[in-house]
Amino acid sequence: MTHIDTEKGLIAWFARNSVAANLLMWILIFGGIIAAFTIHKQVFPNFIFNNIVVTVPYLGAAPQEVEEGVVIKIEEAVKDIEGIKKITSTATEGTARVLIEIEDEYDPQLALDEIKVQVDAIPSFPANTEKPIVYRQKATQDVMWVSIYGDANERELKEFAKDIRDQIANLPGLSAVQVVGSRDYEVSVEISEAKLQEYNLTFNELVEAVRRSSIDVPGGAIKSENGDILLRAKGQAYNAFDFENLVLLTRSDGTRLLLGEIATIRDGFVENNSYALFDGKPAMNIRIQAVGDQNALNISKTVNAFLDKLRPSLPGHINADTWGDSSFYLADRLNMMLSNMLIGAILVFIVLSLFLKLRLAAWVMVGLPVCFLGALLIMQGEVFNISINMISLFGFILVLGIVVDDAIIMGESAYSEIDKHGHNTENVIRGVKKVAMPATFGVLTTIAAFTPMLMVPGTFGVIWKTIGWVVIICLIFSLIESKLILPAHLVHMKDKPYNPSKANFLQRFRDFFSEGIKRFVANSYIPFLEKVIRNRYTTLASFVAIFILTVGLFAGGQVRFVFFPNIPSDFVMGTIELEPGSSIRQRDESITQMLDALYEMNDNIQRETGFGVVNHAIAFDQGSLTGQIFVELSKAETRTFDSFYIHQQWREAIPEMPGVKKNRYWFANGRAWWWC
Repeated sequence: MTHIDTEKGLIAWFARNSVAANLLMWILIFGGIIAAFTIHKQVFPNFIFNNIVVTVPYLGAAPQEVEEGVVIKIEEAVKDIEGIKKITSTATEGTARVLIEIEDEYDPQLALDEIKVQVDAIPSFPANTEKPIVYRQKATQDVMWVSIYGDANERELKEFAKDIRDQIANLPGLSAVQVVGSRDYEVSVEISEAKLQEYNLTFNELVEAVRRSSIDVPGGAIKSENGDILLRAKGQAYNAFDFENLVLLTRSDGTRLLLGEIATIRDGFVENNSYALFDGKPAMNIRIQAVGDQNALNISKTVNAFLDKLRPSLPGHINADTWGDSSFYLADRLNMMLSNMLIGAILVFIVLSLFLKLRLAAWVMVGLPVCFLGALLIMQGEVFNISINMISLFGFILVLGIVVDDAIIMGESAYSEIDKHGHNTENVIRGVKKVAMPATFGVLTTIAAFTPMLMVPGTFGVIWKTIGWVVIICLIFSLIESKLILPAHLVHMKDKPYNPSKANFLQRFRDFFSEGIKRFVANSYIPFLEKVIRNRYTTLASFVAIFILTVGLFAGGQVRFVFFPNIPSDFVMGTIELEPGSSIRQRDESITQMLDALYEMNDNIQRETGFGVVNHAIAFDQGSLTGQIFVELSKAETRTFDSFYIHQQWREAIPEMPGVKKNRYWFANGRAWWWC
């Protein structure tokens, strides 16, 4: 039998110095608890895109004109720039958008500078194009949306939306708040040719007069002993009233001709046939995002509390509701991890209690939260910079059943040594050291299996890196806890001599299982293991055959592989695209037909089950030929039908829509979308 030195090494030192072991444990526990409250919480990790976007507005141009006059010229200007991986261009009515993907090994900032130079040097853009906008694409973290809706006109809704946006932006912990889907204000000035002739004016003279009068002019400064007085002439017109009072000309008798005397002036919006409904009523949407270290969970709580106070003060015809709250899924994943950890710890305690002593099972169970809290403690450091998000929580859930293995192995080995030779420090150290080397290499091989995840390049490499780091950090702390902290607790564990005649019910119950497993090992497992070792070539051939069969199942398509499984979700989105040349009225009618079918389907289900499945339906346009309906379903726990059934019922309720070129439906869970 190999001699095991119980006097030297870290394991022996910590086992004999329980103060150091307990200090280490409490540092991990308290540090982890503090980190749990301070660590950045977001829905997804921060993605870094190596994409450059070029956007050029081309007012009033058809998609074909945008492609020929703008898109092709940009593509030709940038195609020879070094480091470009892919160019994707989109020409829509009035806008050109070119997405340029940069190779991972190239600096996107240098590519951005060079692309700007090349685009700015294009001399032959059409006359109606505006200045190109060139920027690096950044990932955004949408937390939730707020819809302001009701039986009100567009101006009233927009004013309420802007006011509520400003109030939300001033809440603690929020900054990225914007109104989405609203048209810009526009003041239109209409004048007939007859009026111009009546006052002997040309159109250019009218334009120049308006431009000259509607302006704020700095007037310099008056210096004095008490300080400087800055002068400024304010004449900028902002609304119809201001424009009506602009002076076009002053006659020799001192009378003035005002713009409002000869022109019709209207306060309105830019000419854009937009379409936006929330639960069937006109709406404005407010988008709320998390930036930097802002906490998605706190943002959701803050906004919902603010809206609860705001709603009673709103007019009766205007309402405010939230939808698309992605923090719900972050909280759900967090609760899943905590409940799984609790259930796992209880199961470990129960199973170990059947074969080992209760105190030993309890100390093994303590290793689970110690590992997770230790991981939280260093995750937010500059080296790793990992937040609590859907991906990192998945890593915790993945490693949940692995981290406790080391403690179980160490505890069982120490218990066996104590059972044979008595309870003392040397026997605990000897028991732990017996299995320390193989257990360590077992963890290292698992770490090696996850290490390639840290090397995945590209935009979405952060997903694999987050999972890999969380698993590796937890495994490292499982080694620390099982080899440095657990032995000290086992040494000081009170061990009363066991007397079978005085055993209580739990001890007799444990003896029953313990003796049963010992008989199984002695009578079945060891003889089978000896037979397997004697027939090693047969054993090897059997495993090779199983491996070949497994490869064959994948190669033959019997076991399918999909990157994102098609699972039921809480969101469904329908998209329609009309044939070129279709009218705005056709687009709006098609969206209305889809909405009517959705509400009809929801009413049918509500009559059958007593509960509706549609929380909110948001309809909006995506240009003159495209419309979308975003449906937020009730949470899966509260309904009996999954989203596949709901989607199928919706499609069957939609009538034949003339002029529709394409009709697609998408599903989402959190942020992962797929279509059918």
